[in-house]
Amino acid sequence: MGTEKSLDNTIEALLFAAGEPLALDRLSKLANASRSDVSNALETLRKRLAHGIVLVRTETTAALAVAGGLEETVNQLLGDPEDREIGQAGLEVLSILLYQGPATRAQIDYIRGVNSTSSIRTLLMRGLIERTKGESGREVAYQPTVDVLTHLGVTDTAELPQAAELRGSLQAFLERKEEPQEQPAA
Repeated sequence: MGTEKSLDNTIEALLFAAGEPLALDRLSKLANASRSDVSNALETLRKRLAHGIVLVRTETTAALAVAGGLEETVNQLLGDPEDREIGQAGLEVLSILLYQGPATRAQIDYIRGVNSTSSIRTLLMRGLIERTKGESGREVAYQPTVDVLTHLGVTDTAELPQAAELRGSLQAFLERKEEPQEQPAA
Protein backbone atom coordinates (compact mmCIF):
# COMPACT_ATOMS: atom_id res chain seq x y z
CA MET A 1 0.00 0.00 0.00
CA GLY A 2 1.64 3.25 -1.17
CA THR A 3 1.66 6.54 0.67
CA GLU A 4 -0.61 9.18 -0.85
CA LYS A 5 1.47 12.06 -2.21
CA SER A 6 -0.47 14.85 -0.53
CA LEU A 7 1.18 18.13 0.37
CA ASP A 8 1.03 17.38 4.11
CA ASN A 9 2.73 13.99 3.51
CA THR A 10 5.38 15.68 1.38
CA ILE A 11 6.04 18.28 4.08
CA GLU A 12 6.15 15.60 6.78
CA ALA A 13 8.79 13.70 4.77
CA LEU A 14 10.83 16.87 4.20
CA LEU A 15 10.77 17.82 7.89
CA PHE A 16 11.63 14.27 8.94
CA ALA A 17 14.54 14.03 6.48
CA ALA A 18 15.88 17.47 7.44
CA GLY A 19 15.94 16.63 11.14
CA GLU A 20 15.90 20.34 11.93
CA PRO A 21 13.60 23.32 11.48
CA LEU A 22 13.02 24.37 7.90
CA ALA A 23 12.02 27.84 6.79
CA LEU A 24 8.50 27.98 5.39
CA ASP A 25 9.82 29.65 2.24
CA ARG A 26 12.21 26.72 1.73
CA LEU A 27 9.38 24.23 2.36
CA SER A 28 7.29 26.07 -0.27
CA LYS A 29 10.12 25.83 -2.79
CA LEU A 30 10.93 22.17 -2.06
CA ALA A 31 7.27 21.13 -2.17
CA ASN A 32 6.58 23.32 -5.20
CA ALA A 33 3.62 24.90 -3.44
CA SER A 34 2.49 28.35 -2.39
CA ARG A 35 3.20 29.62 1.11
CA SER A 36 -0.56 29.60 1.78
CA ASP A 37 -0.87 25.96 0.67
CA VAL A 38 2.11 25.04 2.87
CA SER A 39 0.48 26.76 5.87
CA ASN A 40 -2.75 24.83 5.27
CA ALA A 41 -0.85 21.55 4.88
CA LEU A 42 1.08 22.25 8.09
CA GLU A 43 -2.21 22.68 9.94
CA THR A 44 -3.45 19.36 8.52
CA LEU A 45 -0.17 17.73 9.54
CA ARG A 46 -0.34 19.28 13.03
CA LYS A 47 -3.80 17.77 13.61
CA ARG A 48 -2.72 14.38 12.29
CA LEU A 49 0.49 14.20 14.37
CA ALA A 50 -0.88 15.13 17.79
CA HIS A 51 0.41 11.94 19.49
CA GLY A 52 4.07 10.92 19.88
CA ILE A 53 5.42 13.30 17.25
CA VAL A 54 4.25 16.89 17.03
CA LEU A 55 4.67 19.75 14.60
CA VAL A 56 6.40 22.78 16.13
CA ARG A 57 5.94 25.97 14.19
CA THR A 58 6.90 29.63 14.34
CA GLU A 59 5.93 32.36 11.90
CA THR A 60 8.84 31.45 9.62
CA THR A 61 9.86 27.84 10.36
CA ALA A 62 8.49 24.39 11.09
CA ALA A 63 9.97 21.21 12.58
CA LEU A 64 8.97 17.80 13.88
CA ALA A 65 9.63 17.09 17.56
CA VAL A 66 8.93 14.52 20.26
CA ALA A 67 5.63 15.25 22.01
CA GLY A 68 5.77 16.80 25.48
CA GLY A 69 6.13 14.28 28.27
CA LEU A 70 7.90 11.74 26.08
CA GLU A 71 11.36 13.33 25.99
CA GLU A 72 12.57 11.35 29.01
CA THR A 73 11.47 8.04 27.43
CA VAL A 74 13.13 8.91 24.13
CA ASN A 75 16.30 9.99 25.92
CA GLN A 76 16.50 6.50 27.48
CA LEU A 77 16.84 5.17 23.93
CA LEU A 78 19.26 7.84 22.78
CA GLY A 79 21.25 8.12 25.98
CA ASP A 80 22.89 11.25 27.26
CA PRO A 81 24.41 13.16 24.32
CA GLU A 82 27.53 13.71 26.41
CA ASP A 83 28.03 9.94 26.73
CA ARG A 84 27.64 9.11 23.03
CA GLU A 85 30.63 8.78 20.74
CA ILE A 86 30.66 11.21 17.86
CA GLY A 87 31.16 8.34 15.41
CA GLN A 88 32.69 8.28 11.94
CA ALA A 89 30.26 10.88 10.57
CA GLY A 90 31.07 13.26 13.42
CA LEU A 91 34.79 12.81 12.84
CA GLU A 92 34.29 13.59 9.14
CA VAL A 93 32.39 16.81 9.91
CA LEU A 94 34.94 17.85 12.53
CA SER A 95 37.80 17.14 10.11
CA ILE A 96 36.17 19.24 7.39
CA LEU A 97 35.80 22.15 9.79
CA LEU A 98 39.35 21.79 11.09
CA TYR A 99 40.92 21.69 7.64
CA GLN A 100 38.44 23.75 5.59
CA GLY A 101 37.62 26.39 8.17
CA PRO A 102 34.13 27.72 8.84
CA ALA A 103 31.56 26.03 6.59
CA THR A 104 27.80 26.01 6.21
CA ARG A 105 25.79 22.83 6.58
CA ALA A 106 25.25 22.82 2.80
CA GLN A 107 29.01 22.97 2.20
CA ILE A 108 29.63 20.17 4.69
CA ASP A 109 26.86 18.08 3.09
CA TYR A 110 28.39 18.65 -0.36
CA ILE A 111 31.87 17.58 0.74
CA ARG A 112 30.57 14.48 2.55
CA GLY A 113 27.90 13.66 -0.03
CA VAL A 114 25.27 13.03 2.68
CA ASN A 115 23.12 15.00 5.13
CA SER A 116 25.18 16.07 8.14
CA THR A 117 22.45 17.54 10.35
CA SER A 118 22.65 14.87 13.04
CA SER A 119 26.45 14.99 13.22
CA ILE A 120 26.45 18.78 13.44
CA ARG A 121 23.85 18.65 16.22
CA THR A 122 25.93 16.11 18.16
CA LEU A 123 29.12 18.15 17.76
CA LEU A 124 27.29 21.32 18.88
CA MET A 125 25.88 19.57 21.97
CA ARG A 126 29.32 18.23 22.85
CA GLY A 127 30.84 21.72 22.54
CA LEU A 128 33.23 20.62 19.79
CA ILE A 129 31.95 23.09 17.21
CA GLU A 130 30.19 26.43 17.41
CA ARG A 131 27.98 28.55 15.20
CA THR A 132 29.40 31.58 13.44
CA LYS A 133 28.32 33.81 10.56
CA GLY A 134 28.94 32.55 7.04
CA GLU A 135 30.67 34.50 4.29
CA SER A 136 27.54 36.44 3.34
CA GLY A 137 26.83 37.32 6.97
CA ARG A 138 23.26 35.98 6.64
CA GLU A 139 23.92 32.26 6.77
CA VAL A 140 25.02 30.10 9.68
CA ALA A 141 28.43 28.50 9.45
CA TYR A 142 30.20 26.17 11.87
CA GLN A 143 33.76 26.12 13.14
CA PRO A 144 35.73 24.07 15.67
CA THR A 145 35.89 25.46 19.20
CA VAL A 146 39.04 26.55 20.96
CA ASP A 147 38.60 23.52 23.25
CA VAL A 148 39.05 21.19 20.26
CA LEU A 149 42.27 22.89 19.25
CA THR A 150 43.49 22.75 22.85
CA HIS A 151 42.62 19.05 23.05
CA LEU A 152 44.55 18.42 19.82
CA GLY A 153 47.54 20.33 21.20
CA VAL A 154 47.61 23.01 18.50
CA THR A 155 47.22 26.76 18.73
CA ASP A 156 46.13 27.19 15.11
CA THR A 157 44.62 24.86 12.53
CA ALA A 158 47.68 25.46 10.33
CA GLU A 159 49.60 23.28 12.84
CA LEU A 160 47.40 20.24 12.08
CA PRO A 161 49.11 17.30 10.33
CA GLN A 162 49.26 17.76 6.55
CA ALA A 163 47.23 20.98 6.85
CA ALA A 164 48.47 22.63 3.66
CA GLU A 165 48.13 19.45 1.56
CA LEU A 166 44.62 18.64 2.80
CA ARG A 167 43.42 22.22 2.45
CA GLY A 168 44.67 22.19 -1.12
CA SER A 169 42.83 18.95 -1.85
CA LEU A 170 39.61 20.29 -0.33
CA GLN A 171 39.92 23.52 -2.31
CA ALA A 172 40.47 21.61 -5.56
CA PHE A 173 37.41 19.47 -4.82
CA LEU A 174 35.26 22.54 -4.15
CA GLU A 175 36.51 24.29 -7.30
CA ARG A 176 35.43 21.29 -9.41
CA LYS A 177 31.89 21.91 -8.16
CA GLU A 178 31.98 25.45 -9.53
CA GLU A 179 33.31 24.49 -12.98
CA PRO A 180 30.63 24.08 -15.66
CA GLN A 181 30.21 20.46 -16.63
CA GLU A 182 30.90 19.64 -20.29
CA GLN A 183 27.85 18.56 -22.22
CA PRO A 184 28.25 15.47 -24.43
CA ALA A 185 28.29 16.16 -28.17
CA ALA A 186 24.97 15.48 -29.87
